[in-house]
Formats: sequence, structure tokens, C-alpha cells
Amino acid sequence: MKYPKKKLYRIVDKINNQYFIKPVKVKSINFEEMADFWALADNITTKRPSVDILVKNTLKTAPQYVIEYLLYHEMLHTFRQYHSKQFKEHERQYKNYNIAVRWLYKINYYGCRPKYNVDIIKFMKNKEGLTKNDISYIFGKSAQTIKKYM
Repeated sequence: MKYPKKKLYRIVDKINNQYFIKPVKVKSINFEEMADFWALADNITTKRPSVDILVKNTLKTAPQYVIEYLLYHEMLHTFRQYHSKQFKEHERQYKNYNIAVRWLYKINYYGCRPKYNVDIIKFMKNKEGLTKNDISYIFGKSAQTIKKYM
């Protein structure tokens, strides 16, 4: 799916209406080449929450729930700059959080460092709370193969 600017700003309005009491002003949304991030919040201001958002160019065709998740995640940074425990709690309030994160893992865009190793599996289990069945679904490996890393 392609995302013209009007559609992206309608998504931002939807996110503001659904998740934020104090609306976040998104000054710009652009798709750009990025090596290490799937999205990035820039020029964050917190007094009157506003942000510029950059999204990895290759995600232009991602499902809408993934784009919504990325925008929501970056908009959250106007309230919590770092990925603290509280940030993660708020992040999980996005209704499609689990499937969006699974989609990003499945295509190896989560963190944009595609690796299949023990560290990623442990991270997914401990930080994201995913089960071995979730992880096996994401990587296309059997739960038995994954189990030895957990």
C-alpha cells in the first residue's frame, strides 16, 4: 500500500483521537533511506508536543497497521524520550501492537539489523514477552529448534 501525505496525516489524526489526550502535532512525515532505523522522531518538542517523523523508505508498502504503529511509537517520544518501562507500557496500548511487531520481525525490519541468533531470540523473549511459538512463527523455525535458545 502506498501512503500519500493526506493519508498519513489522517492516520496521525486517528492516532491522536484514539490514544492522546494532548494531541501531538506531527510537523512532517517523510520516507527516507535509513540503514539502522525503521522510523525516527526528530525535532521533538514536549511543551506543545510536536515532532517530525522519518520512516524507512522500504516500508512504503507495509500494511497500514504497521505504519500506524510506527507513527504511534514515534509520537510517544514527545512524552517519553527513551524506551523506558513506562514507554513500553504505553507502546503496548496500540491495539495492533503484537501483529505489527510480528510483521516487523518476520521481515527482519525490527531494529533493521537482520540477524537470526541467540541474542535476538533472548531479546524477543525477555523484552517483548513473546513465547517460543511466537518466535517460531516469526522466524519460520520449529518451536523445538527455538526452545534450545530459550
